[in-house]
Amino acid sequence: FDNVTVLTKTEVGQPVGYFYGYATNGIFQNEEQVEGSAQRESAKPGDIRFKDLNSDDVLDEQDRTKIGDPWPDFVYGLSLGATWKGFDFNVFFQGSQGNDVLNMTLRDFESGTGTMNAREGFLNRAWNGEGSTDKYHRISAEQGQNSEISDYFVEDGSYLRCKLLQIGYTLPKQWVRGANLRISFSAQNPFTIT
Repeated sequence: FDNVTVLTKTEVGQPVGYFYGYATNGIFQNEEQVEGSAQRESAKPGDIRFKDLNSDDVLDEQDRTKIGDPWPDFVYGLSLGATWKGFDFNVFFQGSQGNDVLNMTLRDFESGTGTMNAREGFLNRAWNGEGSTDKYHRISAEQGQNSEISDYFVEDGSYLRCKLLQIGYTLPKQWVRGANLRISFSAQNPFTIT
C-alpha cells in the first residue's frame, strides 16, 4: 500500500473537494476470503475488505474513488413564534440535509493501537470471529489497512438543530405601574438531531 494522504479531490463534473478513498465491501470473515482477494498480502480475518475497482487483483491508488460529498443537497431554517394572553414563544431551527462527513476522529478511536480511547461500545460490536459482524473490523494493535481512508469513515452529516428556544411572559401593566416588564427563559442550541 502506498502511504497516500490525499483526502479530497476536485475534478470536472464532480463536487468540489469530494472525499477520496477506498470503497469497502464488508469484513473478511475467514482466511479463505483473504486468500482470494487483492489484499492477500496484508489482510487478516476481521480486517476491512476493499473493492478492487479495476479488477487487476492489486489494491493500489487506481482503486481509490469518490466516497462522499461534503456539500449538502439543501440547507434550511424555520422560525416559529406565538403569543397568547401575555405569554410568548419563539423557536428557531436550522439544518443541513444530504452532506457527508469524513470522521477522522472515528479513525483514531477505532485504530486499536491504544494511543486513543475507543468509542463507547466499540469493544462489543467489533469483529471477534467468523459471522460476528460484517460492518466493524477487528481490534488489534496491528491494524494493517483498516486505517486507510475509506467509506468506512464517511458518515451522514445531515442534522436539525434548535438554535434558539425562548418562552416569555409580559406582566400586566397594572401590576408594574404602567411599565413594560417581561420575564423570559431562553436557551441557545438546546438540542441537535443527527
